[in-house]
Amino acid sequence: MKKTFIFISTLLSTAFYTQKCNDVHQSIDAYGQFNISFTEKLFDSFSETITEIINIEDNNQDNLKLFQNKFPEIYDGKCLKITTKKYTEYFFCDEDQRDQIPEDRYTTLGKFKLISIIDDFYFFKYSGFEISGYLMYNAKDSLFYSFVSKPIISQDKKFLYSYSTDFYGFNLNILTLDNYSELVYQLRGNFDIKDLKLTQFKNTDRYSIIINLIQKFITRDQDYNIIGTEYCDRKIRIN
Repeated sequence: MKKTFIFISTLLSTAFYTQKCNDVHQSIDAYGQFNISFTEKLFDSFSETITEIINIEDNNQDNLKLFQNKFPEIYDGKCLKITTKKYTEYFFCDEDQRDQIPEDRYTTLGKFKLISIIDDFYFFKYSGFEISGYLMYNAKDSLFYSFVSKPIISQDKKFLYSYSTDFYGFNLNILTLDNYSELVYQLRGNFDIKDLKLTQFKNTDRYSIIINLIQKFITRDQDYNIIGTEYCDRKIRIN
């Protein structure tokens, strides 16, 4: 597979609250070209406009049976055949049917359900031993794409993203389907999400994500008692 040039640029602002705020611990896994910048601008200072989005709604219909009837080569009633952009292939199988799965099949066991269908996108929620998240099957290219949390979709269905916070930090997934690019981005630390918006440059299909995070630094004594707390206001723009 031809490898796309990856360009990541990170600019750190100097106007943070404390010296600790100058320390940024981030993890970036990208295919394509992205620009990541830390800024002091307010949301209404950017030239882009906030765009409408499509939120995925769960439903309780028997969508797996529908999916099996439509794509029997992808789902046989026990296992999903997962093929990704990187040409890795494996099977995600229902753990309750493990006795019926061939022993020579490379599998991941867990539970999954088809929670929503939007045009050619089929969204699965899955869980298993120390794993959980979402998968999207795109019927146009017959590939699966993964997200840490529930995906959000642009109105033109060309841009998908998801975000969350957990014990380790802030997580963001971005997927563009035209001129394929993908980003998995993590900031390590204790974060609250103050605001996050998808924006679009006027009269184009170019998108940005603007994020406002509050990072908390907790100081403890030798007995692990909290003796101080400092906060950083981080504004991040990704396009």
